[in-house]
Amino acid sequence: MSQSKKEKKLKFHKGEKWYYDANILTYCDWVTGEIINSKYRKALISHLALGEAIAGELIKGDEQVHAVLGLVNALKENDVLEIVNHDGIDSNFKAIREDSSNILSIMDAVHLATALHKDCNILRSIDPDLCNMQKKSLKNIVNVCCKKGKQFSIQGSKKKC
Repeated sequence: MSQSKKEKKLKFHKGEKWYYDANILTYCDWVTGEIINSKYRKALISHLALGEAIAGELIKGDEQVHAVLGLVNALKENDVLEIVNHDGIDSNFKAIREDSSNILSIMDAVHLATALHKDCNILRSIDPDLCNMQKKSLKNIVNVCCKKGKQFSIQGSKKKC
């Protein structure tokens, strides 16, 4: 299935980093194409996102788990995907959890803290808690965690996954 016109026009700048959480990796088949076609930007996933995606596929069986691992290895070998850890996110995580207006789970807060720590420009997710974060709250968190004026957004999908 092809992406909607709005999805095809998702703007990015050369050299950007995009962080993908587990939900978008697990439920959106088209995301693989987006990552493969990211020659001018870097795609990042974390140990947590990878673990969540694999755990979700375990329910479907060993064949699905091997398919996910094969895909991740192929993307990594072609230098379009970087798997990152969560070292150094402590202060970002604390700032996110202290923001009284957000309702993020611990895992969502880890994804956001990691994306900010790794200097990503976009966090790709279909998680409603992340996608529905108040803009003012996100801007405040970004200003606390990053240099003033950092351009960062959470991008969902208009397309059904």
